[in-house]
Amino acid sequence: VTRLTRLPSSLVDLSEPLQVVRYEQGGHYHAHHDSGPVYPETACTHTRLAANTTSPFQT
Repeated sequence: VTRLTRLPSSLVDLSEPLQVVRYEQGGHYHAHHDSGPVYPETACTHTRLAANTTSPFQT
């Protein structure tokens, strides 16, 4: 991860493990512990489903 991102190893060592996921068509990531009322800037996205028409990727 350090070589790929060029982030300092001290930062990478203190971070959560990297996860790479490929979703099937229609799949999405559900909200998790740090999205909700405690962190209002990170919306619980699975409760506000809407098409992202500005995304360059197929949604």
